[in-house]
Amino acid sequence: MSLFKKKSYGLDIRDQSIKCFELVKDGRIFKIGKFRNYTLPDGVIRDGEIIDNLKLRDILSGIRKVFNFTEAYISFPKEKIYDVVRAAKIIPLGFENSDQSAARSLVSREGKSTYMLVDLGKHKTIISVIYGGEVCYSKNIDMGSYILEEMIEHGWSANLFFDLINKHYISWHIEEPELIRSKSGLISDPKRQIQKIILYGDSPFLLHAAEHLTMSMRVKVELGNVWTNIIKSFDEYLPEMVFEESLGYATAVGLTLKNFEKIIK
Repeated sequence: MSLFKKKSYGLDIRDQSIKCFELVKDGRIFKIGKFRNYTLPDGVIRDGEIIDNLKLRDILSGIRKVFNFTEAYISFPKEKIYDVVRAAKIIPLGFENSDQSAARSLVSREGKSTYMLVDLGKHKTIISVIYGGEVCYSKNIDMGSYILEEMIEHGWSANLFFDLINKHYISWHIEEPELIRSKSGLISDPKRQIQKIILYGDSPFLLHAAEHLTMSMRVKVELGNVWTNIIKSFDEYLPEMVFEESLGYATAVGLTLKNFEKIIK
């Protein structure tokens, strides 16, 4: 065992669940530690608002004890959860939006292109655009895998959902363009052109969504790789998490990477 082992913890807190992820840096190598998805009871968090502070405190305290940590990075608005986190005896190292954290795990730190991230969850979808390494566009769609499942079961078309994604893709390019000067006048900055759409989240329909968007949109579409900035070669280290499950941990993994940003740059 290396004497230079360091651990980092991320808490991705949503309406229906809390994902906790432990990233271990053992010498020069990153390894996956413990991870778990905790389903929240109804009435603890609703529409991004904490309803039951005491219940959430107890759940967070239990997670802290299971994972044996005192500090963590958290994805949830600071002003809404800080007191609850401290009451659970957790020291928050920082708070961050879920899409910014996910970008840290899904987009290569060496990448200079513009990407659209689509977080397909159970009840809602978050669409964001990463431009210059930052989230510059973020929108929520009140439609997730539960509604898509009902559409498919009833034989209805899911085109409405995919049309909404396309709408935001177009909106990024034409409604709020940053302009640069050229010989022909004012044109859109070519660096703003989305080069790839990356899908991630808890939805079982991610593969279906990727296939549909690939056929309907003139842009590369792929399922996310949350180990992009962690594992250089799967021949050297294979994470003990199945690929489909890893898609739901993009935010939690990205949170843990924040602790090592100076090291991996």
